Amino acid sequence: MKNKEQRKSFKNLLKNNIVSVIVLILVISIAGVFAGNVFVTDGDLDVSDDLNVSGNLTTTGTGIFGDMMVGTSVPNYRFSIDSTDHSDQIGIYHDNNHAYLRTTDGIFIFKTDEGTNTITSLRVAGKGTGYGNLEVRDEDDAEYFGLYCAGGYGNFRVAGATPKGLIFQESADAPIFFFTGAASGETPEIKIYGYRAGDIQRELDIGVGIDAADTASFDGVSNYYFDGNMGIETFTPTYPLEVNSNVSGISIWAQDNISAAGFITRTSVFDKSRGSALDFIKDADYYLSNEEIDHKKFYGYAGEFKVTDYSKPVYSSFEETFCEEVGDETFCREETINQTDYPYKLIEEGVSLDAEIDVLRQAVYELSQELCKKDDSYSWC
Repeated sequence: MKNKEQRKSFKNLLKNNIVSVIVLILVISIAGVFAGNVFVTDGDLDVSDDLNVSGNLTTTGTGIFGDMMVGTSVPNYRFSIDSTDHSDQIGIYHDNNHAYLRTTDGIFIFKTDEGTNTITSLRVAGKGTGYGNLEVRDEDDAEYFGLYCAGGYGNFRVAGATPKGLIFQESADAPIFFFTGAASGETPEIKIYGYRAGDIQRELDIGVGIDAADTASFDGVSNYYFDGNMGIETFTPTYPLEVNSNVSGISIWAQDNISAAGFITRTSVFDKSRGSALDFIKDADYYLSNEEIDHKKFYGYAGEFKVTDYSKPVYSSFEETFCEEVGDETFCREETINQTDYPYKLIEEGVSLDAEIDVLRQAVYELSQELCKKDDSYSWC
């Protein structure tokens, strides 16, 4: 009798609380699903509070609003991934201007896990006709080192608000090499450009083996200026040009006197079509004109030369505007450019040293022949 009454009481309980029982069953079912995998293939998954999934969460066509975290319940970024010991995070977010990849640690490492001995490559590319550009900023974020490729040319530069320069191998721990992979027939050059005010853009080309084997070539400009003494086969030149070896086939123009401790090899012979060499040997007064040497009277007269008159510099200055794009901003600055020009020229005359030696040698020979005509007992006759 008692069992019948208990069964009747349980039926009444189910009848009167059927809604509560259904809710209880749904809660148990949902808890069971979230403890495993959650799949959303159509529609939206709206969560107003936290969503904790211990298995996999797979969604298709689902939007996530708010912060998203992996391995942490306290995200630092819109999308945060926690470290192994939960001490640091890596995050991805956008501030409506730029996209950011940041970390609470100090180092980013990009490394492939493909294969065994695989090269890791990092590619930065532009969109459409744009090009990839990599900028490395300095301490105040105002200057940067840029690396990019455009139009088939690789470029690197220092730019920004007040750029100062580009330094190679500052610590001097190792040399800098260029074109180490050059094969037979490949003679690339280093090209240096300059644009002096009032001139045109000039180009200096430096290369090895371009003009001749085992030869360094400096081409592209007409004049070369060296601030100091130059030594050939000597490490301690005491003159503007000091040669400690034989010299052959050389023409020298000097503003002042030339002194030679060794010898200069002759590169020509006397031109007999100009007459007798003795006719070019005159008294010293013959070569003077108003107490100045008249180089035109020398057999070896080499003509007139225009040389720069460094005694009459012309100083000038002008303002120039320099602008540089830094991200989405453009920085411009005014600089005063001081310039020194030497527009004046001096007309100088020169005498070919080897030609003068030729005429003296020929004159001595002709004189010896004249002496032999009078007395052939001389040993040279």
